[in-house]
Amino acid sequence: MSILLKRIHSPVYKMRVRGILKQILPWLNTGDRVLDVGCGFGVLGKMIMDSPRCPAGVSVTGLEKIRRNDVQIPIEYYGGDKMPYPDNAFEVVILADVLHHETDPHRLIEECVRVAERYLIIKDHKLDGFCSKLRISLMDWSSNIQYGIPCIYRYNGVEEWHS
Repeated sequence: MSILLKRIHSPVYKMRVRGILKQILPWLNTGDRVLDVGCGFGVLGKMIMDSPRCPAGVSVTGLEKIRRNDVQIPIEYYGGDKMPYPDNAFEVVILADVLHHETDPHRLIEECVRVAERYLIIKDHKLDGFCSKLRISLMDWSSNIQYGIPCIYRYNGVEEWHS
């Protein structure tokens, strides 16, 4: 089952990460330190640093709760409470498709703001349209079950994101 899920999810994941990359690159400056919270294997961070559009000297560090093999960037692991960094340790912090997994997303945002000197970039799922919760839940489950990442199935609509 895991091989089938990976085969189905892989093209969707690659397309999604390329889209996120295009949104993040304009916010980066030369020499920025970037923290990718909930980075998984570090695919996004590696793509950022490898992009010809990435400013010189940008470095990406990952922060994860779940250990994985074959990671693509330096990753620190933590228990999910206080991040192991001082205030303003990174110019940019990224939360890409992470908040919907958190039981206390506000607390995670507070920690990200604490360690971000300049920007906190948030990208997450948005309920919009017919069957969007079912579609997002299925994609969320299929992409995370194989890695033991819990799915809470709590997604925001436009109004919740703006509040």
